[in-house]
Amino acid sequence: MANTAARIPSRGSVLAHYTNLAGFVGVVESSTIRASNVAFLNDREELLHGLKCAKEALSRMLKDAALKDWKAALGKAAAEIESGRLPNTYAACFCEKSDLLSQWRGYGGREQGVCLVFDRKGLDALRPKKKSFLTPVQYGFVRGKSAMRQSLKDRLLAIEADDLIGLSAEERRTHIFDLISEMIPRFKHIGFSAEYEWRLVVQHETLRNSVKFRPSRNI
Repeated sequence: MANTAARIPSRGSVLAHYTNLAGFVGVVESSTIRASNVAFLNDREELLHGLKCAKEALSRMLKDAALKDWKAALGKAAAEIESGRLPNTYAACFCEKSDLLSQWRGYGGREQGVCLVFDRKGLDALRPKKKSFLTPVQYGFVRGKSAMRQSLKDRLLAIEADDLIGLSAEERRTHIFDLISEMIPRFKHIGFSAEYEWRLVVQHETLRNSVKFRPSRNI
């Protein structure tokens, strides 16, 4: 007897977006998936957690001898993060699981819930090329600050010495600020781990014509 191994989909090969009928009609009629400003998501902790991870990561990196050439820029970037300065960050949220009770409850509510399932590669192809990315969310404070610190350190040390010499103090600060801003939406509190979330993120400094407003409860 011949045997054929079953093909097991890779993690996040398909991603689900839970919504209600109104959201479903909006997606279909406009052929658009809208991303919401992360400052106005359901729980403000979603944004604050990433900020806490960034502050801790930068604080530790300031003491790292391997990054002595970046110390001044790290200090300035840390001050900006501490002051709350971030690029406008928008996220469309997806889930690895297409039949998850907590998501039906959270986004269908008392209405008719709808789950739209997308191919991950197709979603990735939709994103604008500049300052946008599709990423799984990582959960937990210790994991978040450690992963953020190591990733940022690796990317800074990967810059060749000759290229580093050519960067002004302002260019170094901007580079670190851009990298850390990109990392912040990738992390959430461990309490949200049951969401199995992925995010399609778009960032930019100022409002553009593509930004629209809608009421949601009291905001």
